[in-house]
Amino acid sequence: MDKKSKSKIAAALNIDPVIEEVPVDKIIAPVDVTTKELSTYDKDTTTELAEQKKSEADRDYDTVRRNLHKIVKKGEDAIDTILTIAECGESPRAFEVVAQMIKTVADVNKDLLDLHAKKKEYNKEEINIDQSTSTNVFLSTSDLLDLANPDRSKNKRVQNEAMRKQLEDNDG
Repeated sequence: MDKKSKSKIAAALNIDPVIEEVPVDKIIAPVDVTTKELSTYDKDTTTELAEQKKSEADRDYDTVRRNLHKIVKKGEDAIDTILTIAECGESPRAFEVVAQMIKTVADVNKDLLDLHAKKKEYNKEEINIDQSTSTNVFLSTSDLLDLANPDRSKNKRVQNEAMRKQLEDNDG
């Protein structure tokens, strides 16, 4: 915002204009945080982030669950009150309102059950992520070549069998 605009605003508000001059050498250049690679984070940091995310999800779950229970309780109270009014007045509209309120409370109960299912699914995903298995296989270069090229291993066996026969013939 330029000085002229600031003075007009200050005059309209009956205050003194605040004009700060920031020296160029005090301006800090923005830092590009996207260049930091994930591999530079250590295991403890990623574990802490995962725990923080989990605790946030648990807190949110508890809050939503508590709110849904409050809504159900208030809905039941409202149904009782509206039903009493409907019985006294015998108005068809009042009974229609009671029916709508019962449907609303039933929907909230379904939402509560859906919340439990989503929480269970979320916990299952966490368990699947945490239960990883590492299998180490130690092979020589020759073994890897045999696996990559089965014809090579056949030729190798044939050559080994031929050498064995020659040695047996020479010994015998």
